[in-house]
Amino acid sequence: MTRRRAVKILSLAIALILFYGFSQMYFWRCNSHNELRLYSFRQEKKDSLDVVLLGASDIYAYSAPLAYSRQGFTSYPYVVSACSVCFWKAMLEDILAHQNPQLVLVETTGACYDTLRELHNNGALHYILDGMPFRLKLQVIRPLLTEENDSAAAFLFPGLKYHSNWQEPEEMKSNFWNVRMLQKQGHAVLRGTYTSRFTIGLQSEMRNIENDRSEQPLDGEAEQALREFLETCRELNLPVLFTCFPHQITIEDDEVYQNFRMTNSIEKIVREYGFPFLNMEGLADEIGIDPEQDYYNRTHLNLYGQQKLTEFLAQYIKTNFNIVPRAQDAEQIRAWEESAEYYTRYCTYIEETPTDSEALFSETYALMKELREMKGT
Repeated sequence: MTRRRAVKILSLAIALILFYGFSQMYFWRCNSHNELRLYSFRQEKKDSLDVVLLGASDIYAYSAPLAYSRQGFTSYPYVVSACSVCFWKAMLEDILAHQNPQLVLVETTGACYDTLRELHNNGALHYILDGMPFRLKLQVIRPLLTEENDSAAAFLFPGLKYHSNWQEPEEMKSNFWNVRMLQKQGHAVLRGTYTSRFTIGLQSEMRNIENDRSEQPLDGEAEQALREFLETCRELNLPVLFTCFPHQITIEDDEVYQNFRMTNSIEKIVREYGFPFLNMEGLADEIGIDPEQDYYNRTHLNLYGQQKLTEFLAQYIKTNFNIVPRAQDAEQIRAWEESAEYYTRYCTYIEETPTDSEALFSETYALMKELREMKGT
């Protein structure tokens, strides 16, 4: 092989690698609010967050900008929908690779899942792993995969899964501008906030759970994963608060009630390992939750429930865990104050949508353009 031919082959190889890397960053990606939320988390300034929340979509009921405006501490929801307890250890490793929080809050609904497909949800695992640093991904991937999941290659190189995005030019355009916006900002202005103003109302009478301590066993694999996670937290001497967010538990909804009984079992296991547990299922009145107005479906609080829960939880955290907001430089202070201001604008924007809208709003290029234009109104 001549020197010129070798240079051509090397140049082509480099060009292909650069093309693949660029395409995977901007085009060959999921573009879900879940994936973008974790991408934004990894852009947060290192060791700048006081609190990190870990769990499934129940944590959509929490707003980091609102918590900052009320209690002054910084936080972020490391959250993906359908996230099971089997993924918590990998998520925690990713969190601790970027942040050294004063408190990790774990919402435990993901330990109530009881089927192989739920416990190893393929979509949720992609949300977590697709943007994870490659070195860390190699460390955590092996025990997470089952026959329900894509191949390891699809998780190590997500472009293999999403390369067909070329067939959807509008999707690629959206991917590109969402990522470029986050890169330009250096963080997500709304810090992972996601909610709806839609109200589902009550389908039947609320169940009385005030003195209900009945339990239901967890799935065997779920309990094993929970205990392994608790052992890890104890070994790391982590400050962790386990909690369950409120759900609409009615007398005719056996599935949600079953999760409530599992949560009682989870609380017992958590306390066995010496960790605190805040069960907010029984605190709806104290929080101010209106079951007829504050849910967009039977298991997720809407915008109004989000505001009430965040104010309650932020005060609880600040009071009970002695959170002292860490010193931030002028740029960080400005950015968080902007986040708080944009959250107010975000709420106004959602409230002005049609009353029958079931839309859920996350931070995208299109939404932020609308919120920026509201500044002069």
